[in-house]
Amino acid sequence: MQPMFTDYESDGILAGNYEHKLTNKFSMVAKLGLGFATDNFGPAVNLTRSSFHLFEALEVRYYFSLERRIRKMKAVLNYSAPYISLEQNIITNHIALINKAKDGAMIG
Repeated sequence: MQPMFTDYESDGILAGNYEHKLTNKFSMVAKLGLGFATDNFGPAVNLTRSSFHLFEALEVRYYFSLERRIRKMKAVLNYSAPYISLEQNIITNHIALINKAKDGAMIG
């Protein structure tokens, strides 16, 4: 079994999220999506590797000024208030990998 530590960083992530209220000041956000990364490797053949991977995240948010905003009658619809959060991301190893030669690469 291979560890879940990736050897690349995501260039972009397309994800959906769902926020659920836990208490008046706390909420939990779950995110799920698909990430894309490119990585250059192999100086001999000058290849670019493109990969697709799954992205998951779980975030806990604390809305520190929510009650103050309610007292001042400011907008709080859908938790539109400042918050601090703690988020744990999980990026899996690639589920699809595409190797292609760079333009103008000398293969020989």
